[in-house]
Amino acid sequence: MATMQERIRKLRVDAHLTQQELGAVLGVAKNTISQYETGRNAPNDDIKIAMANYFNVSMDYLMGKTDVPGFDSRTPPVIATKVTESGINMFHTYLDLSASNQLKVNDYVQMLSEWESVYNGKNGKK
Repeated sequence: MATMQERIRKLRVDAHLTQQELGAVLGVAKNTISQYETGRNAPNDDIKIAMANYFNVSMDYLMGKTDVPGFDSRTPPVIATKVTESGINMFHTYLDLSASNQLKVNDYVQMLSEWESVYNGKNGKK
């Protein structure tokens, strides 16, 4: 699998962007993009999230943890752009749980969703 610096360069080149143009999108200097691509410097979490959102790829892909660039077909792009670092960490924690504990989490989330729907519906809250 590619490294994060290789992914950043490939994504930028595939998007036909110069380092200057990507820097302008992310609010950093051309020199900073060059450092990301050579591995002399690593982007902070906010920049990684902004890159993943801009290129519409998952954080795992950007960071070289998978060769699958996007989200699965059940994840609409509008949701994918709202994924945060804590959400990604939570998802990985969930995957590390046993199957029985994953079912408990699923049940709990479903219960909270139903409770919130009823509560918000009766009180007109959002």
